[in-house]
Amino acid sequence: MSKIFKIQTFILKHLGTLLFAVFLLLGTYNLFQFGIAWDEDAQIRIGEVSYNYVFLNDKGIQDFFGKDYGVVIELPLVIIDRLFDFENSREKFLLRHFLTHLFFLITALYCYKLILKLYKNKGLALCGFLLLMLNPRMYEESFVNTKDIPFMGMFFVCFYYMVNALESDQIKRTVYFGISLGLLIALRIMGVMLLAVSIGFITMDIIIHKRIKINMLKILALVGLVICTTFVAWPYLWMNPVENFVKAFTNMSKFRWIGNNLLDGVQIPSNELPWTYIPKWFVITVPLLYLVLGAIGIVLIMVTAIIHPIKTLKEPLIRNNFIFLACFFLPLIAVVYFHSVLYDTWRHVYFIYAPFIMLFIYALNTLINSKFGKTIWVIVVVFFIYITMRMVQLHPFENVYFNALVRKKEKNYIRKNYEMDYWGLSYLQSLQYLLRYDKSELLFIAYENDPCAFNTNLLTQNEKQRIRLVKKEEAKYFITNFRGHPEDYQAYTLIHEVVADNNTINAIYQLHP
Repeated sequence: MSKIFKIQTFILKHLGTLLFAVFLLLGTYNLFQFGIAWDEDAQIRIGEVSYNYVFLNDKGIQDFFGKDYGVVIELPLVIIDRLFDFENSREKFLLRHFLTHLFFLITALYCYKLILKLYKNKGLALCGFLLLMLNPRMYEESFVNTKDIPFMGMFFVCFYYMVNALESDQIKRTVYFGISLGLLIALRIMGVMLLAVSIGFITMDIIIHKRIKINMLKILALVGLVICTTFVAWPYLWMNPVENFVKAFTNMSKFRWIGNNLLDGVQIPSNELPWTYIPKWFVITVPLLYLVLGAIGIVLIMVTAIIHPIKTLKEPLIRNNFIFLACFFLPLIAVVYFHSVLYDTWRHVYFIYAPFIMLFIYALNTLINSKFGKTIWVIVVVFFIYITMRMVQLHPFENVYFNALVRKKEKNYIRKNYEMDYWGLSYLQSLQYLLRYDKSELLFIAYENDPCAFNTNLLTQNEKQRIRLVKKEEAKYFITNFRGHPEDYQAYTLIHEVVADNNTINAIYQLHP
């Protein structure tokens, strides 16, 4: 019994580290099964242009289309890639996916630490970690999405240091918060929202507690560190900091892309989206129990703020959760106010999932301390098991997960009404199948969109040499992920389907014998 007790004690003591290690091993195993996403080629180029500017004094960044993108993730990835100097593109992309997922796991560990700090409950901290790992879409995208997922994860880093800074007068805690917040803004400019919210609450502390000197020092230190860190971490700002920052903010609020988004069976132009666009995607792609408990957390904090406004400002746990509430709703309000251009479901605001998790945890903490506590724990555990089974069932296409609100028995119902594999990750599986199916020395292939070409980079050198990507007139086969064309191609001969949840997300057609 003493040996079992020691094992249990060890596990509890190092639970966060063990979770990190387990999912790192799992991620390393899954690494080879995920394809290359649509934006990865462009993201690599963004990192390379900044690398050339920083290390080679190449001024080409001034005329580069994506110069105003943050490179907090992309620049280090390019630096590491240059250090390894891979000859094989497959190794290059696998390392890129591994490092992107590793960063995701590090931010999940910060989520764990944040919840443990706020609630002193390892069960709740474990739930927070799993809410990231067991969100099907985000789990897969954590390997291939170097914009939205890292930005969402960085919120946990900032929240952790924010809580430390707000509860203490030690300036060094404000220093950590300022640096992390500067990196958040340099990653994506929407991070200024958290800076504004933080200054607002420090100002309220001045009004309530009259601690003018220390709080003014906090604000000055925070703003100064944020400005310095953002400037250093974002090469685009080096030429003209203020003007380029304003340009970047303007460009991101009115993004320069016009296309169609498939929602409820209707193709909606990206610049004419209804205000319900983000809420709809959020509701149908987040697992149902997460939605329910997150909504309960939102209601609890809103009711407390209305009935006990002073308590909301004074009591640390309530205050912190009110900040999380603000970070959840303010971006949604901003999207509607600025009529922002959005596409690819709700991925541009994935970062609202970070405060949503914290509101979920607040609700869960409230419920487990009621007389129904054990029942609530059972429901949560059973649901986590269910989501795990769903992810196993969908693997390696967790990115097309929808919850039960839209799941229909009719084949291809979801594909014809909602965006599915918009990243084009499933092209990898179709290419691999075609290489096995047709033993010809050369395969002449046409494709729907660019991710097909990108995914040839994950093939072995011998496999890649057999592929010839050509126009339809010259091709024997045509591969599609149905992006922009959700209907079947009746004029061609179907020879293979990649199916997820009774929906064909990728298909190979033969154009001629």
